[in-house]
Amino acid sequence: MELVGKICGIKPFLLDESRMNVDFDVRTVTRLFHETLAKVIFKKGLFVEEVGEGEHKQDITIRGRFVQIDKGNRFLRYFLNALSLLKGKAVLEVSAEVLVGDRRVACLQTKSTGWNGFIGGGARGLLKYCAKTAAKKTGKQIIRALKKE
Repeated sequence: MELVGKICGIKPFLLDESRMNVDFDVRTVTRLFHETLAKVIFKKGLFVEEVGEGEHKQDITIRGRFVQIDKGNRFLRYFLNALSLLKGKAVLEVSAEVLVGDRRVACLQTKSTGWNGFIGGGARGLLKYCAKTAAKKTGKQIIRALKKE
């Protein structure tokens, strides 16, 4: 499918039923995810717009949900640095589906982890890193799926 000039609507990913382990408002993390995803898709020539529930006038629609947002354990990241690859890492996981018109063309799953930083890394900073990384991975998967169409 030729992507340049097509309109791509991104519905805000849902937070309901997400596995959450955070002690702060995750809106900064989710907003960063959406902004990064939109940038990745825009760079490939698609016009990107945010769409609400029920709206559907775009050529391509992306919708999804946050599966997991976990701040991890800073103590484990700091004191068990060698084992931090196994324990204590921050995690952001999303699932998404891509629709062309009303037809689903792809279901995607992306997971990003963060485990390193000064004194074990702060939860917000690691989750922001995870949000950017997950959005970039998701965007690349979306573009690949659309090019196969």
